[in-house]
Order: sequence, then structure tokens, then C-alpha cells
Amino acid sequence: MTDHRSDVSIVIPCFNAGQVLSECIESALSQTLPAREVIVVDDGSSDSSIEIASNFGPPVRVISQANQGANCARRNGTSACRGSLVAFQDADDSFSRTRLEELVNAMESNKECIAAIGATSVVSTNSILPEASFTDTQSTLHIAGTLDRMLQLGSPIAGAMNLLTTTAHAKDAFRVGAGYPAANDLDFQLRLATKGDFVLSRHVSCWYRPGANGITARGASGIQPACAILACLDALGASSDPMSRQKVRARLRERGPTLIPPLLKSGHYQIAMQLSRRLLLNGHWHTIPRRIWWGVQETAARRDRKERAKE
Repeated sequence: MTDHRSDVSIVIPCFNAGQVLSECIESALSQTLPAREVIVVDDGSSDSSIEIASNFGPPVRVISQANQGANCARRNGTSACRGSLVAFQDADDSFSRTRLEELVNAMESNKECIAAIGATSVVSTNSILPEASFTDTQSTLHIAGTLDRMLQLGSPIAGAMNLLTTTAHAKDAFRVGAGYPAANDLDFQLRLATKGDFVLSRHVSCWYRPGANGITARGASGIQPACAILACLDALGASSDPMSRQKVRARLRERGPTLIPPLLKSGHYQIAMQLSRRLLLNGHWHTIPRRIWWGVQETAARRDRKERAKE
């Protein structure tokens, strides 16, 4: 059996999390299975986050970047990993001391799976993620058809990114560039699940605090459902399940038109245009607001002119 016990990198994206960052780093350093390194990626914080992280010293490493969001922070942290496995932690959450050991053991005992996720407790509601339908009496559970389960739910399986995978798979799953401005967890997990299934460790190993001071507090709720729909549509090509296609397209048809006006109002023009194009491609042109429809038509006309000029 391959021993990854000293070959796990932990990546912590951080934005103005000075009040809770020490607790997060200490939980990473106190694991029963020691990590090879802890990489804190500061996403343009204006508080004392960088100083707090830097004071820990090795094996804690600090990477600074201009404010680009969680997706870029995790991607840049993963790019810097020296370990063959990578686990993610959000700076505003708490973790059990046995988390890494449980996730690595789950991966080792389910070699057909490419990622291990831990059960996550949502502190504000005292609920457990993933949904109860994914649990049984076993300590670990191979989530067969992980991609299709997420496509049908329209939400990520790993709550609060309580997830471990190989560094190589993680690098492949991150989008080039900033990605979508919201629903980054779902987007990443969908792209990862196109490569294989996940295994669930049923022990609660993460306590998620939505709304705390940290990177998870910055999501704009209006943009979240639109980006989640787009991420599911992107991953739909890797699925052959008719039910997945039906549910994803139904969400597009039912929610897409209602999301476009608030997207325009909040200045998310690019996402509004992408959503409109998807509605158009799926035959729902009559649901698109008129000013967006004319923009889509003009874009299509310019593309057609360019194609004709090439002939």
C-alpha cells in the first residue's frame, strides 16, 4: 500500500480571516496524520491575515495574490503543492484532529475513487452534509455516479470543500483564469467528478460556519444560482444519464429567465449573456428579456459574418 502519511498538502484560501485564521492553521498542524505542508493563500486581505500565517513558520507557507476569489486562491495553492495529495480547508471553518487520517484511509480503501470527502456539520442549522441519502451504516461509502448525483442535485457533494484528492487531479480540475464569480465549489467538484467517483467518510470532520469572516462570506447570493446552472451545463457533456440531462435543463428552463434581470441589475452582464445563450441553444429564446435577446442576435450575426469572410 502506498504511504501518503507525510505527503499531503493542505491548502487554505484566506480573505480577511484574521480573527479565525489561527484556529484553522492550528487544526491543520494538530492532525493525527501530519501534513507535509500547510499552504495559506492570501487573497488580497487588508487585515492581519498574512502576518498571522507567516508567524507560524514551517511547515506553513504563505502565498499572496491580488484579490481574485476562492477559485484562483485554491488553484494557485494547488500549483505550489509539494505533496502528491491535497486537502482543502476554508479559513473560517473548524476541523477534527483525525480529518486527514480518515480521508486518506478512505482513499486507500477505495482505490477506484479519485477523491475522498468528509461529513460536514453546518453550525447554524445543525445539519449534516452530504444529504442523508448518501449515508448508511458503514464508516465509508463509495458514492457511485458522483457526477450524476451532483448534476441532479445542482449542488456540491463535499460541503465546505471538505475534500482530499490527488494533486494531479486537482490541477486538472481547476479552470484556467478566474472561473465563474460564484459556485466555485460546485464547478470544481463537477470537473473533478468527470474523472471518477468520490468516497465519503461518514464521520463529521468539518464544522462549517456560513457568514463568518472569511472567503465563504463573500459570495453574492444573486449570482450563485446562475453560476451553478452554468457549471452543471458545462459538465453535462460527460454524463450519459438521461435523468441528469432532464433535471439540469429543467433548472435552466425554470430558473434561467428569472435570474437574468437581477444579474443585469447587479452588473453581472457576462453571466447574464452566458445564461441567455444557453437558453437560446436549448430552444427557450422566447423567455429571454428583449434587450438581452438583441445582444445575443447581434453576437450571432457578427460570428456568422466572420465565418462567411473566411470562406
